Amino acid sequence: MKSDRRPRLPANDIVLLGSEEEPAWVVNWSGNGFCVITENVLRTGDRVRVDLPERYMRGEATVVWIKQHQDGCLAGLEFTEVDRRVIRRN
Repeated sequence: MKSDRRPRLPANDIVLLGSEEEPAWVVNWSGNGFCVITENVLRTGDRVRVDLPERYMRGEATVVWIKQHQDGCLAGLEFTEVDRRVIRRN
């Protein structure tokens, strides 16, 4: 049986989640999404805005799985919309 799981690349990038731009850390990347660790509570099926300033990317993602921990949440997000041409202005 062939697995749909894509290879993962380790990461250590900051991601800003939601309209409040709450910071989280990207643990790894795949071809269609990424895994994050966050102090926020996420729920499977949530659609969240994502801003990856170090990668000049912005878009939306869907939470496809979560693992709750005492000090945060590990979550898998799948991109639903991506703009890779973003240049942040402060």
